[in-house]
Amino acid sequence: MTNSQGKAYRSATFAHRRQSRLRDVIGVVVLSFNKRAQLIEALASIERADYPDLVTVVFDNASSDGSVEAARARFRHFTIIANPENLGAPGGRNAGRRHLGRLADCDIVVFLDDDAEVTPSYFRRIEDCFAANHWAGVVAGKTLTGPGSGVIMSAGIKVNFYTGNISDIGTGEKDRGQYDKPREIDACGGFTLAVRAKVFDQLGGIDEAFNPYGWEDVDFCLRARKAGYKVLYEPRAVMCHKGTRAGRPLKAEYEQHEVRNYFRLLGRHANLAQKATCFFFVPLRMSRVAWLMIRTGHAGVILSQARGFFDGLRGPSR
Repeated sequence: MTNSQGKAYRSATFAHRRQSRLRDVIGVVVLSFNKRAQLIEALASIERADYPDLVTVVFDNASSDGSVEAARARFRHFTIIANPENLGAPGGRNAGRRHLGRLADCDIVVFLDDDAEVTPSYFRRIEDCFAANHWAGVVAGKTLTGPGSGVIMSAGIKVNFYTGNISDIGTGEKDRGQYDKPREIDACGGFTLAVRAKVFDQLGGIDEAFNPYGWEDVDFCLRARKAGYKVLYEPRAVMCHKGTRAGRPLKAEYEQHEVRNYFRLLGRHANLAQKATCFFFVPLRMSRVAWLMIRTGHAGVILSQARGFFDGLRGPSR
């Protein structure tokens, strides 16, 4: 069977399944960049999933560590895209979604990082949540810090523009069932972003103004809510994200982009009253962070954050 024949066969197969409406077709986009061993673990977890109608695309952002070769050698039934340049997180996810659209007409798109792992029932629980909630545009699962760690990395994201605080819910807490109730949330991280395909396309995808990374996931969720869709937390959909900030060494470049895009996010979504209160609270928070950097021997990162601050003030806030 030629490659074109194979694509036609897959499209016909998924079209038949959609007509039967047994389950929605879920497309999975895994964004990859220089994490070969963790990418293999991530793809193996997808392979173990108990969901029958999955189409998986790995979009590699110009890795140099052999990630593409390793993935192609072991997961021949997945589509592996080796992009010659790094498009950033928003650009890479959007490109992965476009490639996915050429393979199948998906109902749901799940974006995963290359350092994430899903439990076997993850996709089934995500689909169950969408099926039970007509106005759900985005669904996020419960995220742990590692396989079987029992420590929560995120149970959704809480956004408070009056104080400027945007943080993962439950980070670092032992999972005792305290976040086992489904609920509506403000936003979720890009490593656990499950979206109705029609909603993703309606919103124009993830805004690449946030390239190369930083707050693009929160921006997408807030735009989905403004468009009338709900962002829901489904605790039965369990996964882990090994790239949690806790314990990760600070990177000056990352901090600069994160601070710059933070102000872009505020400029776009905060109202006038919220911006006024942020003018008081954000400098206090930045001062505390700067003091922590100095105490922990990361004083050099402060300069990068300052660059991000001035970039954010100068940059567009659309």
